[in-house]
Amino acid sequence: MNNYNGGYGGQQQQPPPQQQGYGQQPDPDRLMEEDLAAYGPGGGAGGYNPNNNSLDYNPQQQQPGGVGPDGTTTMYDEGDYDMHEIKNREFEKQQGDYNNDPSFIKTQDFSIDDEEESDDEDADMDAYPMRELNLGPICFNPLTTFIGVVTLWGVSLWCIVEPESSLEELLKWRAATTEYFTWFYVGTRPLFCFFLLWLYFKYGHIKLGPPDSVPDYSNVTYFAMLLSAGVAVGLFYYGVSEPLWHQSSHWFANAGYHSQDEIDVFALNLTLVHWGLAAWSGYVVSAIAIALAAFRFNLPMTFRSCFYPILGEYTWGWIGDVIDGFAIVVTVSGVCTSLGLGAFQIVAGLQRIGLVDQDISESREEGIQVLIVWGITLIATASVVSGLNNGIKYLSILAFCIGLLLIFLLLILEKTSYVLNLQVQSVGYYLQTALFQINFWTDAFGQLKEGEGRAIDGHAAEDWWMDSWTVFYMAWWTSWSGFVGLFVGCTSKGRTIGEVLIYSMCAPLLFSFIWFGIWGGIGLRQARQALELQELGDTYFDNPNYFLQDGATHCFDVPQNDVMVNGTEVVFSNSMLGVTPVCLFDSKNADAAFYNVLYSFSYPNDFTHGFGGFLTGLSIAAVVIYFVTSSDSGSLVVDFLASNGNLDHHWVQRIFWSATEGAVATALLRAGGSDALKAVQAASIIAGLPFTLFLVYMLQSIVVMCQTADEAPNDMVLATKDNKNEFQMPVYGGVFNVFEYLFSMGRVHEQRIACGMDLPTAYQVTEFFYGLFVPFIPLAQVMWVLRPKPKQRLWNHITVWAYGIFHITWVVLFILTNTASGLRAFGWSALFINAVILTNVKTTFRKQHNYRGNDVGDFISSLFFFPQVLCQLRIECESLDIHYDDDDQDMGESFNSGIKPGGMHQGDAMPMYEEPL
Repeated sequence: MNNYNGGYGGQQQQPPPQQQGYGQQPDPDRLMEEDLAAYGPGGGAGGYNPNNNSLDYNPQQQQPGGVGPDGTTTMYDEGDYDMHEIKNREFEKQQGDYNNDPSFIKTQDFSIDDEEESDDEDADMDAYPMRELNLGPICFNPLTTFIGVVTLWGVSLWCIVEPESSLEELLKWRAATTEYFTWFYVGTRPLFCFFLLWLYFKYGHIKLGPPDSVPDYSNVTYFAMLLSAGVAVGLFYYGVSEPLWHQSSHWFANAGYHSQDEIDVFALNLTLVHWGLAAWSGYVVSAIAIALAAFRFNLPMTFRSCFYPILGEYTWGWIGDVIDGFAIVVTVSGVCTSLGLGAFQIVAGLQRIGLVDQDISESREEGIQVLIVWGITLIATASVVSGLNNGIKYLSILAFCIGLLLIFLLLILEKTSYVLNLQVQSVGYYLQTALFQINFWTDAFGQLKEGEGRAIDGHAAEDWWMDSWTVFYMAWWTSWSGFVGLFVGCTSKGRTIGEVLIYSMCAPLLFSFIWFGIWGGIGLRQARQALELQELGDTYFDNPNYFLQDGATHCFDVPQNDVMVNGTEVVFSNSMLGVTPVCLFDSKNADAAFYNVLYSFSYPNDFTHGFGGFLTGLSIAAVVIYFVTSSDSGSLVVDFLASNGNLDHHWVQRIFWSATEGAVATALLRAGGSDALKAVQAASIIAGLPFTLFLVYMLQSIVVMCQTADEAPNDMVLATKDNKNEFQMPVYGGVFNVFEYLFSMGRVHEQRIACGMDLPTAYQVTEFFYGLFVPFIPLAQVMWVLRPKPKQRLWNHITVWAYGIFHITWVVLFILTNTASGLRAFGWSALFINAVILTNVKTTFRKQHNYRGNDVGDFISSLFFFPQVLCQLRIECESLDIHYDDDDQDMGESFNSGIKPGGMHQGDAMPMYEEPL
């Protein structure tokens, strides 16, 4: 039976947890009356559990004002504490000190494989007024799911029906993203790294969960699960090939004055830059934000919860639905990139061991790749249905152990001293060049094309290099940040922030040094040896292919005995018997580079076929397992997002999202054909761009949550204790509330109606359009309130006239850009001047009247949402009743009773958080 519950799931009579007085608050007098039924004996939300007829205390389900456990109405004095916190303390006085008793603190237990979920956990999920649709046992958020399903399946069908045109369009979008946003992709990575370094020393002691919580997994299991989710298949696909790719094409290799030794060590270091701190920093930002929200403050296990300190109660409405829906799209796009890479790698391995013909047609190879994707999808589905503690956990440990076995075997089979030397050298080189120079390198001159000022000396990097490598990686990691961040956050309960940073930043970096130092180092040495043999054949036998392996084009047999000329002169002596053949890098067959290294350990004096077949089989097994863990982890995370963070979702939902991942991966392979890698890379670059902005905003959320947790270590409620005022209408409220009404199909949750978040008022609509078309009129009205003294009126006139002139100017110039594109610069200049003027007005107003916010947030909102800012200020001006006795009276000294001593409007709950940056 379908159950839409007025657009929201759970117990509709329950209001959401009022952890802050953010936005427009309900009438306290009305709440006092309604809470008699909602929170007294027999009520549902506050404490009465109808299943056991006992009080079930939950700090998050208390409403400001209401009824105590004895059925009497509680009233609160004005002061420095959030009303929600006062409610909790009143309850504690009568029922005991529950804050010090962990048995009464409700936290989410991430044991999704447990068949018996507690009623308390379900009630905890019901406390948030999020959209929910029930179809029998299946429960999901209809808007979030709709965004994910329509986007992903729409792209899939497009790629399948029109493969050539879809690939062409994807590549256009990818090129535009790289051209305009390289600076953003590259610049945010060191920002994340330095923020996390500061976080480690400032708040590293904060535990992700109640003070007495303990980790759910051992350190080894925890790291294995992080590794399988974070890098997985890519380690095998790029382990050998990427350092070989970086022997040419980039700015360092093309400079013309570096030696081969310098280029090779730089190639390995560049690989480590892509897979080191830059890769994991986005993961960790997302993971810490999610873990703090879910385990420290009992918010739902969804991506939207990370933005609660910024959005407040709007988090549970349409804005949060859009955030989670977009997170689904980005997550699946990132996972499908890895699925595509895994399919390429498995097919190359099967070809090497003879199970697939080397000379098959392109369509046949594509068909095999699709079969592999769906075969892995079926295995992953079985794993994800079994849950985190069964399938994913043990598969991760198995894949991690196989990887360790492989690198240990290669370390011993190769020239061990060379590999160890390279490991140490790479660490020093990375610390010297990567942390600052390369992490900020955008190759601004190298990206210039012919006719744009490209270098004429011929030593510039290829103009496609940044797009194909650094930008792709930054976008790929970003597109995985939602999935890996939520997965890491889920597995990090009971650990401190410092522990998470060590295991998800330092440990993966160390593992990257080991992995790429061995695989990449061996690939580089063998390619150099192949060049040596090619030179040897050309010099002494007038044939560069003298040592070329029979039937090969890039691999050379290494002589197992000394090579002599003229009967006496030794021109080649082999100290590494049994390591043959060695191969040059074939960029057209990069998938084979990994297996070329494995088949080089042939030891012909002892074995007919050497160790290549065994090592390849072991590698394919590891790739398949990592393939499965990526797919099942992604499906699990997507299901969390689609079901409002409910940890007890039906297995049918997990199957659906696993099938969706398989369908998208198939579509991208189909669209790409021989260029399938370009298609899957394009999907990551395009999807990762807006998600990077999400990660930037998370930094602010993390700081707010850490400050709250540090101030009150034993308090599980996200609240602050200052006296700053809050704007009655945030910039994302007002006219934007109409989306809440539309997405709820007219049946908005009663709590959102009480908070004025269901529809914009007539006043808000009117002021919005005034601000959009004639913004100088509401600005003038604000200025007379902000600076009402006669001697300030001249400045008011100048400000209003300047804003009006520049507003008309930028509108006209943008219209004329269709005929004269050069006017765009002047149009943007006029728009920025307008933003500076309005920012100054809002910042002055905010500081003068003790409102929460920040200058950066004021500028961004004034630039992109200026009608909302003007409406916001007009609403506050209407609520201020300011009298001035004489012209010399200070602006801030004569508020009447409409403003509380602390700067708050009477009747408002305690405000909490800042405007978003």
